[in-house]
Amino acid sequence: MHEAVKCDMLLSLAGLPPPHRPSKQVVNAACGRADRLVILLVVFYAVMNVSLKSKKRVVLPSRPSPPSVDRILEDVSGAEPDDPVFAILQPQQQQQQQTQPGEAERTFRQCRRHADVTRQLQEVESLLTRQRDQLRAAGQQLDRKVAEVKGELC
Repeated sequence: MHEAVKCDMLLSLAGLPPPHRPSKQVVNAACGRADRLVILLVVFYAVMNVSLKSKKRVVLPSRPSPPSVDRILEDVSGAEPDDPVFAILQPQQQQQQQTQPGEAERTFRQCRRHADVTRQLQEVESLLTRQRDQLRAAGQQLDRKVAEVKGELC
């Protein structure tokens, strides 16, 4: 297969439409050397060149100013009771009304118990860390004593 045909196939596989492909001279020079890196660089340059040309800043319209507090209160007071916004809040209000008085106390006790257990775990962790450090120190001291005894025997 002819080198120029190979290069055209490579460039078409790279997804570059014909108007955005590099010039035939550049492609033929790259393919003539059969250097894949050069071909990739040519394709990359062509893609980047296309993307740089196509990027134009779009000026967006300015945002409208937020409504005033009076306007918000007017909207809320003028809303119908079956307004979708109020419909979203109704299940939460019903759930709060359905909460039994004993349930709140039970939840509070569970939270307190959880906090107490967490505090106890932290205390045990610090105690275990201290004991581990003491055991390591005792082990090192024991190793030194064993080495001294071996030195005296030899």
